[in-house]
Amino acid sequence: MQALRSQMNPHFIFNSLNSINAFIIEHKIGLASDYLTKFSKLMRLILEHSKQELITLDKELESLRLYLLLEKIRFDNSFAFDITIDTDVQEADIRIPPLIIQPFVENAIWHGLMHKKEGGLVQISITLKTSDFIAISIKDNGIGRTKAKDLKTKDSNKDRSYGMQITKERLKLHHPDNDVNVIDHYNDFDSMSNGTEVILTLKIK
Repeated sequence: MQALRSQMNPHFIFNSLNSINAFIIEHKIGLASDYLTKFSKLMRLILEHSKQELITLDKELESLRLYLLLEKIRFDNSFAFDITIDTDVQEADIRIPPLIIQPFVENAIWHGLMHKKEGGLVQISITLKTSDFIAISIKDNGIGRTKAKDLKTKDSNKDRSYGMQITKERLKLHHPDNDVNVIDHYNDFDSMSNGTEVILTLKIK
């Protein structure tokens, strides 16, 4: 599992450092400083969490919020995000594998929202499915999987698909009943895609 985790974030680190460099070149010093502060905090959390087999859900969400803030800055605030947690979910008591949600959120941003100039939204909702399982929904209002595939975005689709596959393998290693379901959403009036939803069913401790 440690070997799998070590392969998850190199492209994100590379893109973030390039963004900091671009802000400096463009003389956006305040923005570069803010981004660098958030980036360094996220890297510290990732390094801390990668040493552990399980972390609490609130720690996982802390890292996820930082990641989303960084991507918002990098994409000129072209999208928003919302994280909702059911009242039955005790964030500080539930333990899950670290860095398990981020790859699916990244996929929503890069494939769903990358070609949406404004009004993009990523919604993460966490509910208690049973006493032993939680359901984590990652939903975007992007262009949909079919159109994203047709566009064949230039930004390392292979790496991102690999990151998703690694995460699915990690989920199964954690518990064989863990599952990933992908749902395509469509408008009722014209049957056009209006986003994609990924639902993780995850055994909790």
